[in-house]
Amino acid sequence: MLRILIDDKIPERVSSDMILALPQWRREKAEAFRFSSDQWLCARAYQILCQGLRDEFGITEMPQFEYGKNGKPSLMGFPDVHFNISHCPCAVAVVISDAPIGCDVEAVIEDSQLDEDVMLHCFNGEEVAEIRGAEHPGVEFTRLWTVKEALLKLTGEGLTENLPKLLSRADLQDVSIKTTDFGTYVFTIAQRELALE
Repeated sequence: MLRILIDDKIPERVSSDMILALPQWRREKAEAFRFSSDQWLCARAYQILCQGLRDEFGITEMPQFEYGKNGKPSLMGFPDVHFNISHCPCAVAVVISDAPIGCDVEAVIEDSQLDEDVMLHCFNGEEVAEIRGAEHPGVEFTRLWTVKEALLKLTGEGLTENLPKLLSRADLQDVSIKTTDFGTYVFTIAQRELALE
């Protein structure tokens, strides 16, 4: 089971009612953001998660998070329900599953904004060649970045110095990757494939 929820209708201003409707711990997280757009993304992500949990699992109470050793959130009291949240300036995405999952959504980088140093630090030679040879290098950069980020969020590792080797790791053979290009942003999910019994 997999549920993907994406909202890319970002308002210019955040509603204070939206923030006040959050549980105290999530409200504090949202209010910690400096810009109202980031506050909205934080609040909207939680709303979308609540909607998905209600629709897919019948969970009607406001979910509480607990965090793994590298900060990956999970649902307190629901160890078999997995989720991940991501947002960028133009979209917020939530995935919910009965298997471990990670996701990333990123605004597409314009070709003229590609940073050679970042590219060489984050990607291996084959990936750099893919980016440089692509019809739209910014889209390819963004696609590869979201794949790496989704994988790291799946495992709960967080950013690592080993980014260039990330997509060739043998222990990721049991992971399903799906990427969608929406024009202004790219969305990727990485999901652990459950063994058939």
